[in-house]
Amino acid sequence: MSHSSERSPESQEHSREQLHSWSAQGEKLVRLLSYQQNLEEAARVFTQNLVEHYGLALARLWYLNSGSQTLELIASAGVSTTLTGRFARIPLGSFKMGWIAQTHQAFWAQDVQRQPWIRDPWWVQKHDLQTFCGYPLIYRDQCLGVVAFFTRQKLTLEEIHFLHLLCSAVSLHLARLKTLYAYQKLTPREQEVFQQLLLGQSNQQIAQHLKITVRTVKYHLGNIFQKYGVNQRFQLIQSQFTDR
Repeated sequence: MSHSSERSPESQEHSREQLHSWSAQGEKLVRLLSYQQNLEEAARVFTQNLVEHYGLALARLWYLNSGSQTLELIASAGVSTTLTGRFARIPLGSFKMGWIAQTHQAFWAQDVQRQPWIRDPWWVQKHDLQTFCGYPLIYRDQCLGVVAFFTRQKLTLEEIHFLHLLCSAVSLHLARLKTLYAYQKLTPREQEVFQQLLLGQSNQQIAQHLKITVRTVKYHLGNIFQKYGVNQRFQLIQSQFTDR
């Protein structure tokens, strides 16, 4: 999928020095992310660091909404910082990012201006982009999302593999924030129902405690399940322990 060529000793030495610098910066980035308490902020810090310290032209991170089976763009840095547009929400299996999330496989390509799968070739040519890389963010065999980026220079295999390892390290911190991110999307009433559910209360008991009907409790539970990407109560309760 990539085009390889012989590299001079000087070029190889430069690549080794760059990887050493990248490794040191990667350690700092992983430590920085360990202090984050918000998924969207962590994603923003990550993509901005990729652009600023690794020479990427564009870096984006999508969060996989398990309930809707859709990738949601939550961070973008570089030549585009918009979180709207045709790539803001990507169904599982669609485009390269959706394929990466569905298959749990990384994908990269050089000479992207010649690739037939590029949807906006004029945009790629405008920014003189050369390499595309997309990596699934995997934790405990589950895809949390996808990181994808473009560069204006061709990357070596060593550089591509290093960035893959960096994304893998970041997955641990994103998994830590996944449950909190879902909770933050709940309405105040849904949070109240959620807290009662974690106490082991039945639908009837929740209704009595919150002074609402059982039908209303079921309605809120349905919304909660969708936002957490689960179908049953025990799955929701289990997520509070397995994602930490």
